[in-house]
Amino acid sequence: MQQLNVRHYMRAQFLSFTEEQSINEASELLTNSHQLGAPVVDAKGALIGWLSELDCVTQMLQAGYYCDQSALVKDIMRSEVLSVGPDENVLDLAKTMTDNKPKSYPVLENGKLIGLIERKAVLAALHQQQQQCFSVQ
Repeated sequence: MQQLNVRHYMRAQFLSFTEEQSINEASELLTNSHQLGAPVVDAKGALIGWLSELDCVTQMLQAGYYCDQSALVKDIMRSEVLSVGPDENVLDLAKTMTDNKPKSYPVLENGKLIGLIERKAVLAALHQQQQQCFSVQ
């Protein structure tokens, strides 16, 4: 049975943010991208944080209440980010996802952000694995 690596299921094209972008802009970009969240990168493209839809909802709700539109990504991003490597097994990631609950993980190779893997892609890998099990029998 073939090993299912993150590399085969990750998105190589994905939305990312800089810490100086406004939450209004980030929210609009997230909505249009259909991603659940996005990595925040520095000028060299290194991962420095994560911004989720929920982070934006929370901030936009507060901003709407106070008519404040001054928040930046760096103000609300999470700097502790769980990530995976491209050669990690998707089945192991699936187990991690059930324990830690993030729906998306940045994929890092030698410290460089190279992709994004979401729960939907992990589900596709699990489905493929299941199909292989049935085709062998």
